[in-house]
Amino acid sequence: MNRAKIASNPSEMMNRTKIGAITLASWILFGVLLSGGEREAGNRTPDGPMTNDDIMELVESGLGERTIVRLIERNEGNYDLSARGVRNLATAGVSDSVIQAMFEAEDKDREGVEAPEATPRQDPSAADRGVEASRDPGERSRYFNIGAGARALTVANDISGVDDEHFNGGEFFFTASFPQVEKWLGLSGNVYHLTHSDGEFDDLDVTGFELEAKAGYNIATPGFKGYGLLGFYAEEWENGDSETFSGAHIGGGLGWNWEWVSLDFQLRVRDSRDYEDFYEDAFSDSDPRAVGVTGNVRVGVRF
Repeated sequence: MNRAKIASNPSEMMNRTKIGAITLASWILFGVLLSGGEREAGNRTPDGPMTNDDIMELVESGLGERTIVRLIERNEGNYDLSARGVRNLATAGVSDSVIQAMFEAEDKDREGVEAPEATPRQDPSAADRGVEASRDPGERSRYFNIGAGARALTVANDISGVDDEHFNGGEFFFTASFPQVEKWLGLSGNVYHLTHSDGEFDDLDVTGFELEAKAGYNIATPGFKGYGLLGFYAEEWENGDSETFSGAHIGGGLGWNWEWVSLDFQLRVRDSRDYEDFYEDAFSDSDPRAVGVTGNVRVGVRF
């Protein structure tokens, strides 16, 4: 009965066929547009990150909002999200959801490529010296030191009835060291003036200088320091007449280096052959023995 009705109404059958064909064609066209839009967006990424222009072109092509958001999430972006850039997007019909997705993608990109924290530059010799360029200023090496101190000199002899000579006075000094070895090695010099305090000879003034090398620990670096000294001295004794003395000396020192200030205690034993010659001439002793010892305390400014 139904077959007969359909067969007896061929125009209705034709209309239904047309409607079905149109519906099928619409779905096919939608699928083509969707796949074509995704292919177009996908083809952009090899040329570089997506931009505002890419987003506006996707919107103009009729691509759905959710699809555009997925493309933004899956592809690298280089968007202009300034006030002007966002205004241009809105004018082109880009929705708030798409613009928000662009902001979120940019935030993630920034987090992913955030530059690592810069590490302090290290002096190439810091491993040997134990001093980093990034250390606190109070812990850095300072290669030069100048200052003043108090000094005493004793020249002892073994001549019966002859007193030892004692002098005291002041000094000015300098020290210097050099990069890469400032922890262990240094150079030093001083000039001094002493007056006679006790002994066989009265009214003696002593003027002299010393030059020396020092080797030890923390010569020019902060903290406790200890070192040996090896050098040369020359001086003049005067009380109307004058006598000169010179020779090598050996000694050592202890002290402390602060940020800007240094403190040292030093002791030296001198080559005393010139002192022995002096005593031999003065007292006609055939073979006198003598020894010269000098000690000092000094305070300096480090720079």
